[in-house]
Amino acid sequence: MKSIFYVFIALFIFTILSSCAMEDSQVKGEIIEQGSVTGIDRYRYTIKVTAPDDTCNYKEVDVTVKTLISDTSSIDPGITLINKHAFGELDRSSSKTETFEIVLNGRNVAGAGASISNINGKYSLPENCIIIDYAELIGLGSSD
Repeated sequence: MKSIFYVFIALFIFTILSSCAMEDSQVKGEIIEQGSVTGIDRYRYTIKVTAPDDTCNYKEVDVTVKTLISDTSSIDPGITLINKHAFGELDRSSSKTETFEIVLNGRNVAGAGASISNINGKYSLPENCIIIDYAELIGLGSSD
């Protein structure tokens, strides 16, 4: 009877952890504003990242942004700038917004401007969750 209880607890915790990895439980990101800065040779964009409303917290969240710049107004020949921006930790259902600037050095931003190419991070359960020793969970202790 005790081993059935351990199996039930193991399945419950596995369900919680696997729900964090589902596609609809991933951190979402968007560029909410972008454009050239008037009077100076810079391009500014604002990124908003949002954690889903699930049981997970997210840490080491970073966003990779690609921006194509060119000496002319066309995209060819162009240089792709790749910038990685650290957002740190996000609690469930929270969001962070940050603004970044790139120096253009006399070039123009080509195409649609900055775009998010990747969002990385790790998920963890909230601190108030009870973590049970794995060996005890799978019933490696004494059997009654």
